[in-house]
Amino acid sequence: MSTHVIKCEGVSFAYEKERVLEDIHLTVEEGEFLGIIGPNGSGKSTLIKLILHLIKPQTGKIEVFGKRIQNQKDRSLIGYVSQKANSFQRGFPATVKEVVASGLYGKLGLMRWMKKEDWKKVEEAIEWVGLSAFADRNIGNLSGGQQQRAFIARALVSEPKLLILDEPTVGIDVKSSKQFYDFLVELHQQTELTLVLVTHDMHAAMTIVDRIACLNKRLLYHGPTDHLMMKEKDILTQLFGNSLFSIQENQFCPS
Repeated sequence: MSTHVIKCEGVSFAYEKERVLEDIHLTVEEGEFLGIIGPNGSGKSTLIKLILHLIKPQTGKIEVFGKRIQNQKDRSLIGYVSQKANSFQRGFPATVKEVVASGLYGKLGLMRWMKKEDWKKVEEAIEWVGLSAFADRNIGNLSGGQQQRAFIARALVSEPKLLILDEPTVGIDVKSSKQFYDFLVELHQQTELTLVLVTHDMHAAMTIVDRIACLNKRLLYHGPTDHLMMKEKDILTQLFGNSLFSIQENQFCPS
């Protein structure tokens, strides 16, 4: 029997008088890889903030693992990588190992010393994402793709059951983005994690996720990716206007 990892029921939210989300009903099942797509201003990042309980819905409710998030202990079940995670200046005074270790602070508390077993978790997370050779290097001296892997390691070190990635390839070149998405596929295949990917990259959304949610303040579609491409292509026009999208070329082509 499937388990709802995320359940949104009738969720709406507005900033002052501007309605950003309206009557969102969305479920994410255990082990699923969901992609969330939509144009700028469609409410994607706001929905993630609501799921993380950083802001509260004005109507409706959101449950994560069957309950509303109340505290840091509840949030420890969720790993989160933001779109600004890789915006480091060169020479930023933290190594990859230190950045990944900071992912344990929520469980350990800021005033507790890291124990030997905690550092072992850090090393294992770094090894899993393929950055062992860079563990002692300053995070700001890594490429954008490597930085994002480091932040996935930071998210994974606390052993979450849900990983949310909000526009993780912003500012990363095409080659690094491809490698990063290949890594996400491997991560999903080799773990029991539930993944939610918010992205503007239509090629990634259409080729690596199990299911897709099309958002533009309202939820226009939520279901299998292949069904969207075969029977619901008009939804993409509602989202992105009169553009023809080429999956093979990974670009929008003005019509």
